[in-house]
Amino acid sequence: MKNLYATVALASAFLFNLSANAMDTNSQAQQPMAQQPAMAVMTVEQVQGLADDTPVMLEGMIVQSLGDEKYTFQDAAGNTLTVEIDDDDWNGMQPNPQAMVVITGEVDKEGNITEIDVDTIAPKQ
Repeated sequence: MKNLYATVALASAFLFNLSANAMDTNSQAQQPMAQQPAMAVMTVEQVQGLADDTPVMLEGMIVQSLGDEKYTFQDAAGNTLTVEIDDDDWNGMQPNPQAMVVITGEVDKEGNITEIDVDTIAPKQ
């Protein structure tokens, strides 16, 4: 009878270990994928050479409103380009030519004209 209890105990321990390993494997499989590395800040000059729809991040100032949700963006080097910022993307911010901002978006190429279609705009920290 002692052998039977020992066998049952050993089998139970083995099955518990198997189920614990299966649960651990499942939890690893359900963990979120590692985040992509942070996007590097680019200059206006670098953006000019990029392909349409390339994701970008720029730091600088919104120096002028051009109307129809279009603005002139200026980077630290003084280079400018047109950016399109939808009214609902401002998140309560107001255009201020003295305020440094960070914008993310995609390159919008039309012939030899390069603009940025802005997804987010935030004050530079």
